[in-house]
Amino acid sequence: MYQVVLVYPETDLLWGSFVPLGLCQLGTHLETGGIRVEVVDRRWHTDEYLALKVKEADIVGFTTTTLYVDEIFRLAALCKGINREVKVVLGGPHPSVAPTECLSNASVDFVVFGEGEVTMLELARGKALEGIRGLAYKLDDGVRVNKPRPPIEDLDQIPIADRDLFPLQRMLRLPPFSIPIAPYPYTNMISSRGCPYNCLFCQPTLRTLFGGVVHRRSPEKVVDEFQYLREKHGVKCISMQDDLFLQNKKWISAVCGELRRRGIHDEVVWDCQSRADTFDEETAKEIKKSGCYLVFFGIESFSQSVLDRLRKGTTVQQNIDALRLCKRLGLVAVSQIMIGNPFETEMDVLTTAKHLLEVDPDIIWIANTTPMPGTDLYEYCRAHRLLISEKMGNIGIRAFTGKPKIHLSYSIELIDKVVRERQRTGIDPKLLLHSYYRAACVRRFKCHIEHRNVQALFADLAYTEPVRRLGRKLLSHREVADAERKLHERLFGKRRKK
Repeated sequence: MYQVVLVYPETDLLWGSFVPLGLCQLGTHLETGGIRVEVVDRRWHTDEYLALKVKEADIVGFTTTTLYVDEIFRLAALCKGINREVKVVLGGPHPSVAPTECLSNASVDFVVFGEGEVTMLELARGKALEGIRGLAYKLDDGVRVNKPRPPIEDLDQIPIADRDLFPLQRMLRLPPFSIPIAPYPYTNMISSRGCPYNCLFCQPTLRTLFGGVVHRRSPEKVVDEFQYLREKHGVKCISMQDDLFLQNKKWISAVCGELRRRGIHDEVVWDCQSRADTFDEETAKEIKKSGCYLVFFGIESFSQSVLDRLRKGTTVQQNIDALRLCKRLGLVAVSQIMIGNPFETEMDVLTTAKHLLEVDPDIIWIANTTPMPGTDLYEYCRAHRLLISEKMGNIGIRAFTGKPKIHLSYSIELIDKVVRERQRTGIDPKLLLHSYYRAACVRRFKCHIEHRNVQALFADLAYTEPVRRLGRKLLSHREVADAERKLHERLFGKRRKK
């Protein structure tokens, strides 16, 4: 009998190689505290598998963002129908900012808000509810929201996430198609919590989850996990999922120095996320010689007025300089663009498109602006009656779908045209002229050969940028995404019970 069943709601196998680290760290912490844990990953497991595990469980815990809250409510009702005594707990970003709303659902018993490790362990051990900080629950006369739990300051006390809670061997065999040039076995990792910046589309949600101060693991502990993943699981590529990995230069230098001292930079390549204003030549050279091959930048827009209204705190010139620096030093640059926001004009969209053409980043992700509940952007859109729908399930995925999330001052056809002409999410043969991009592609194809993964090789060829552009020309974005998803399922299999 498992005391706690943890459920990850995402079902898209296009992200099948990513480990849900928040849920994984929670499960590891519970196991370390003597609680028996089972994880149900909806990318790989069916409703029937969930029903089997919940049948004799004490607690079933769901992690959820706003995008999946309706599906979580459905699964919660399913669990209650199978086991009336099981306690349903919700945690993650959405329950943390809307605990009362989540508890209004009849199938939900508890909400864990903020960091969940200690709170969930105390709940599983049966501590008196009124004494558990970071917990909200139902009473006869309403809902009680306990005091928040202070953030965990010493992240070194949290053990390395036990990825074997998930169907890891299947996940490691799956190339990351979100990054079409990444080698594999591939997994993700996190070394810090929190973000010190004040972007309109993130805050105050991040402060609600992690407090207002960034807490980091020690450089030695970070590299310990690199070494563990390489030695135990044969990982060749690690994606650092910190909200902002490149911010503290002294800490970054220590991490990179330790990677080189142990020789891990010769065995594992990695990527990370950065702001344009925390990225300079010294930092770029330091991470490159330590194994980093790719950097994500939250560019958002090439309009200064839009950046200012989004409280981004960066300039257009800083964005341009960061992307060009990557190209000059041989780092793959991913430009993440947020289009269709309430402060954007038609001219802003055209200006962003113009700069993308001139700077020519290696990978370009363009996404709909998605006002997430709990953020200042959501409150602004709601106050100005810009939300197309306030129903949580209608917010949809963050990728560009051809459907705006808010009422715009211009036609969506303009954005659609920009996305079709500028988005670059597959392998682009013309970029093979650049030695660093060519080297990344060679690493990727060597992995296909080493693992005799003909399906993955075929998928990469099917996802090349010329093919994707043709698809975007002929079909809607939703149809292209559905076609890619179906191809992926044919190549790598659908979810299964075990």
